[in-house]
Amino acid sequence: MLHRAVLKYGDVNHNQALFHYHQACAAEILNHKIKSLGQLGPDQELFEDVSLFFFSQIQASAYGAWRAHLNAAKTLLNLWGVETLMGNPGYEFQLCHLALADIFGAAMAPASHITAEDVEQHKVYLRLLGRFKVDVCNTMVPIPEPIVRSVAAINISRAPKLPEVQCKQAEVGNPASTDAIMDSLRAFDPTVWALQRPRHTPSQATSWALLATCFQAAAVLYLVRTSPTGTYKDAADLFYGRLTKCIRELYELRQEGGTLYKYILWPMVVCGVEAVVRNDERQMKSLCGLLEQTTMDLGTLSMREAAKFLDGLWLTSTKMDHASLSRVPLDWDTIFGRGPLFLM
Repeated sequence: MLHRAVLKYGDVNHNQALFHYHQACAAEILNHKIKSLGQLGPDQELFEDVSLFFFSQIQASAYGAWRAHLNAAKTLLNLWGVETLMGNPGYEFQLCHLALADIFGAAMAPASHITAEDVEQHKVYLRLLGRFKVDVCNTMVPIPEPIVRSVAAINISRAPKLPEVQCKQAEVGNPASTDAIMDSLRAFDPTVWALQRPRHTPSQATSWALLATCFQAAAVLYLVRTSPTGTYKDAADLFYGRLTKCIRELYELRQEGGTLYKYILWPMVVCGVEAVVRNDERQMKSLCGLLEQTTMDLGTLSMREAAKFLDGLWLTSTKMDHASLSRVPLDWDTIFGRGPLFLM
């Protein structure tokens, strides 16, 4: 139904109504399963159901009730104990996805939304990264581990300087400095990472290197835009150029049967934000067109919502300029005030 609504087949309103009806029914059934089975110990089928429902939510809408469903999944994790799930490929596959969603969800939220509990959860994720036996290239969000670690470190460093948060940060270890995070991101080599991926031919490595560069560049821009104004300007210029180039090349490979373009939603949104900040209308419009194209390819709404998000951000920025309010910067917390999750 969602696919038909996205592609505007038949009666769009009817298809959307049916989709939301079935979604509500599924949520009710899932809630009953959680109440009846959640206390009985690890249940792989239940964990998969909760995870898949969450993934369907963020594909349908970046602004929906995804955070509540993510919290439900984390409640099960904490109830059962993460360590009891490690070593089981079925659990690890879902756990890996949930960790990525939580980390990148925090990256697209105001700093005030990052709580002491989030810092503690990031601590758990950092401990688990590298232990997963899941091949990241077989997941729905194939993001290189070093980039995930850097984004998590940026999230932790952004957390409000409240006593309870600082206590959790101390338990994690002193938050990495922005210079240390930047050095780590610069040291990452996308080509080496791509060549080390199992079961891929050298020709495939080119596409994977482009994807890895997209996430590396987006993480650098995230760090720059959440650091004091004027910090790392040269890095921002360099990696913005790389990001726009790699996005374009991944979409060009689509014409040759390439599929990795559909995994770079987060980098595309970050690129769009940077385009707005730089008043680069041509790049912003190009990204919106590519996002709509991907919406039609995949039949999910999150890409279309990303395009609308960027278009709205551009209009806001333009109005500020016309009203001589450009001196009031569009900072990261303001841009992502609604806490969307543009990931898949």
